[in-house]
Amino acid sequence: MHDLGKYSERFLARLRGEERGLDHWTPGAVLARKRYGTNGTAVSVAVLGHHIGMDHAGPGLTAELRSVLQNPPRNVTESDLSVLVERLRADGLTIPEELRGSVYRAGSPSVASMLDIRMLFSALVDADYVETEAHFDGTAAQPRRYRPDGPPLRAARALELLLDGAERVRRGGRAE
Repeated sequence: MHDLGKYSERFLARLRGEERGLDHWTPGAVLARKRYGTNGTAVSVAVLGHHIGMDHAGPGLTAELRSVLQNPPRNVTESDLSVLVERLRADGLTIPEELRGSVYRAGSPSVASMLDIRMLFSALVDADYVETEAHFDGTAAQPRRYRPDGPPLRAARALELLLDGAERVRRGGRAE
């Protein structure tokens, strides 16, 4: 969804150097909100922010998001979502018709909800960066070349160290 707007004629023109400064992210954000309603709020915010930041994740989230989605920017690549979805399908890709649940919970404490949305946003930005890097590091023989995996996560040990550090700070010591 975050790159749905790349399935437009205007984006193809951008790749040919004929267009500049296009917004390819708003169509996916609009589609998420239209297709999933309130359950699409977190997806919409993450998609909107994946290149421009999280301006739409503050206390006025739904009002700000509604404004952007109802009045897309002039430089959006395509406003007819059906065109983009059909081109996506032609490439053998689909967007789920429904979304069961959401990390955004209207009426929940704003800090908890915003943290969940920021985690979703972070995952999207990281995945987008890793895929872009793999594409540009690729070769004809290996179109996508990923960096080697890092060391395995030892979650129990990491939690133990975090709790130990927090306890030292609580007792008036210093965290290391």
